[in-house]
Formats: sequence, C-alpha cells, structure tokens
Amino acid sequence: MRKSKPTNTAANDMGLLPSTNLDNFWVTVLLLKHGEGNDCADIEAAIGQFLKSQVFMSLLNWSSNRNAIPPVKNDEDKQAIMLISFLSNCLGFPIENPDFLGFLLNELRRFETSFNRYIADQVNQDAYGYEQKSFKLLSWLTEAKLTSILDFNYTDHSFSHSEAMHVIYDRNIHGSIEDQPIIGIDQSMFPAVDRKYEFSKTYRVLEATKRHVDQSVMSHQIKQIVFFGHSLGPADYSYFQSVFDYLDIYENNVEIIFGFAPYGDLSVDAAAHVQEPRVAALFDEYGKSMDNQAHGNNLLHKLLLENRLSIHNYKNAEEMSYFEYKRFNGGE
Repeated sequence: MRKSKPTNTAANDMGLLPSTNLDNFWVTVLLLKHGEGNDCADIEAAIGQFLKSQVFMSLLNWSSNRNAIPPVKNDEDKQAIMLISFLSNCLGFPIENPDFLGFLLNELRRFETSFNRYIADQVNQDAYGYEQKSFKLLSWLTEAKLTSILDFNYTDHSFSHSEAMHVIYDRNIHGSIEDQPIIGIDQSMFPAVDRKYEFSKTYRVLEATKRHVDQSVMSHQIKQIVFFGHSLGPADYSYFQSVFDYLDIYENNVEIIFGFAPYGDLSVDAAAHVQEPRVAALFDEYGKSMDNQAHGNNLLHKLLLENRLSIHNYKNAEEMSYFEYKRFNGGE
C-alpha cells in the first residue's frame, strides 16, 4: 500500500516548479532533464539517460544506506540530493526492505496510468472529430491499398473494421487507452541480465503478452513502408531494425516513405527540415547493425538513388480523404 505523502514542501524547496504539486518520480526527472535543455516531452529519453547516470547510482546506493548522501561536487550531486529529498519527503520511499528499481518501475506504471487518463480525456473532448481526422489521414497513407498498421500511438480506432480502408490488421504495439500504455527505453541500452532491462519496451511488451497475444503485422508481401507522426526516436530503433531486416530493404524493392504534415506555425519546409535529420540518423544507426558494413555505409545513398526513399507532405489530409480527392479529380 502506498504511504500518504507528507507535504510537497521539500519539492518546492528544490526550486523545480514552486507552484506545482509534484507527485511522481519520473515527472520530476523529466523536469530536471528539461532544465538541462532536453525535450520536455521525451520521457523515454529521460528514463534512459537517468538509468545510465551517476545520479541513478547515487540514489541506488542511498536506497540501501541512508547515510550514503553524496558530497556536492558537481551538478549531478546536486540532482541526486534533490531527488533524495523528493523520495524521502514527498514520495515516502520505504526505509524497510527498500527495492529502488521496483519502486521506479511502480512510479513508471503510475505515470502511465496518469498519461492514459490524459490521452483519453483529449480524445473524448471530440471523439467523432478525432475519428474523422484519423480516417482522412489514413486514407492518404494507404491510398486504398491492402495495409497492416503497427501503431505506436495509444488511441483506439475502428480502422480494422472499415472495408473502405482495406486494413488487414492493426496493432497498438505499446498498448492503448483501453488497456495500459507502455512507456520504456530501447532494449539495446542494457543486457537482459541487467534488471534495468525491465524498463525496456521489449521486456514490457513481453509482460503484456500475458494479457493477450496479437497476430503479426509482418508479411514478405509488403512493398511499401509508410511512417507518419513518429518522432523516429532511438527508443523505437529496435522495432525499425526488425522491420528492415525482415523485409531485407537493401536487396528487395521496398519503398519507404516518411510522411509529415505542418503543425503549429511551421511552414512545409520547416516541418520537412525537422524530419530530415531524424531520417538520416535512423538509417545511420541501422547501417551500423548490418552484417555487411559496406552496405550499411551506403544504404541511405542506395535508397535515394533507386528512388525508394522519400519525405512526403500530407497536408491535403486536413481537407478531405483520399477517396474524396479521387472523386473530385475524376478518379474512381
């Protein structure tokens, strides 16, 4: 049973967010990372960086020896002391039988539960409008071709029940708001024998198979891969590597499209420029994993030369579906 928290005075004293009631360890870590200039939305990067940091080691030592408080020599020591204060005074970290990694995993599950409620609330504000926008977008991404969807979002939809969309199968690989979202790090960060591996998406998806087993979205008949709305962050590189390996994209005639749509005040060019370095970084990292390093080094060049890779703007998806566009322009 979770102990009631004393007060949040200690968290306020840290100077993190004086007017905010912090009640989750990972939210606090995320705010600290944001203070260092990192993306405030990238919780998975914050988790990975923390688990590899000296701050984590200091807290792990402190969890089993409450006298092991690090002397303040650098910024990492300051962060460790802030988090020790937060754990003691705000989260009620237990003195008896402490299990620091178990505690952090539980905090991650609490974060996921809160995140789940937030996403559900956002969708429910305009559920019909959200479904219509999703339908229009997917119609452009699929263009009435037989499609399987590997969905990294957490929202549910009815694509697989729509004959017009030609969706064979879709899977929310990291859970959904109807189940439990999964947030985690890339499995390559730690070996499986390290308990920190339990924070990886691979391990946590494995845990989820105890609740249900999904069929595969993969098929050797796939001739086109379309990415849309994904940050292409390192936390999901293992998935992309598996897909690229399965389809043998170096040798086979598989087209890869990275889609985007301008958002906020971004122009089309600015939105494309956001995507370009992410695509380059993804193929650079994937190339390093290939057995033939010569192939890995020239993979991106080969795909471009063969016109098998493109970055595409899907701004029309905001106005009408692909099917409407075809009708208005004399198509079937």
